[in-house]
Amino acid sequence: NTGEADGLHAPAPCDKTWRAVTVPGVWEESGILDENPAHVYTTEYGKKHPAPYDGHAWYKTSVVVPADWKGRAVYLDLGAVDDMDWTYCNGEKVGQTTDQEAKEHWSAPRHYRLPERVIRFGEPNWIAVHVLDMHGTGGIVKGPVRLVLDEKSIRNDWSPYPDDVDLYDANAFHNY
Repeated sequence: NTGEADGLHAPAPCDKTWRAVTVPGVWEESGILDENPAHVYTTEYGKKHPAPYDGHAWYKTSVVVPADWKGRAVYLDLGAVDDMDWTYCNGEKVGQTTDQEAKEHWSAPRHYRLPERVIRFGEPNWIAVHVLDMHGTGGIVKGPVRLVLDEKSIRNDWSPYPDDVDLYDANAFHNY
């Protein structure tokens, strides 16, 4: 995987090779069906594994954090990511969940605090999520996917997506 070295986590728009995928959801259901030539596929019961894409993928989107949230604790919830993730805000890593942080990392809910120093209040903020899927379906597979203001006061009436369109740009075969 060369994604970080290639700057995929950088706070910048995606190029035209990225595909839109529904979040939450497995990337195979969004049409990411290409086999990864760098991944060793397993067989089960004599058949090739039914989910053809295993390996590294990146998700990227922008979100405007309201200016009146400055001075408050802002969290990013990603729900469950199958299998592991490394998550960035404006190019800085803000969290990760791997087999080192959680025993059942493929189903563990992600809840990462966004440091105030990396948030651009009232302006676009770039969220990038590097996902490594080792087996089966993969991606940001289960919600909620949202911003949370303060740990105890979850705002369910606000979505980080423009017009509540829950699409991220992703390119699941950009990075082997």
